[in-house]
Amino acid sequence: KKSGRKKKTEHTHKKMKPTRESMVTNRRQLTPAQRSAKIERDRRRRRERNMEFERLQKAETELQALTAAQRNENSCLRHHNERLNDMVSILENIIHQLREQNRELQQKNLGLEQTMKLVLSSSLSLLTFIL
Repeated sequence: KKSGRKKKTEHTHKKMKPTRESMVTNRRQLTPAQRSAKIERDRRRRRERNMEFERLQKAETELQALTAAQRNENSCLRHHNERLNDMVSILENIIHQLREQNRELQQKNLGLEQTMKLVLSSSLSLLTFIL
């Protein structure tokens, strides 16, 4: 069974921010060799941070240039696509006109064939009559 009572927990002291006085005291407690090592570590960290910052700035500049180039290429492709779409529209109109002309020519051809059949039939009848 669980009891409704909570276990007592030990209270731990929160870490306090070091005060200026305690930092000065801590600084004084370093030996010259320790202080020199700390200074060198701090310098190295600052150098590394600066190098990383410069690397990120360079990467940002490169990305901005790539983005500008990509936007330019996209714009060119959009214009090219519009021209191609216009050409497709023109070609579709030409195809439609040619189909219409073809249909009209087929109708004329049928009419001419019927006329030729009538002429041949009439000529044959006339020849038969004459002979």
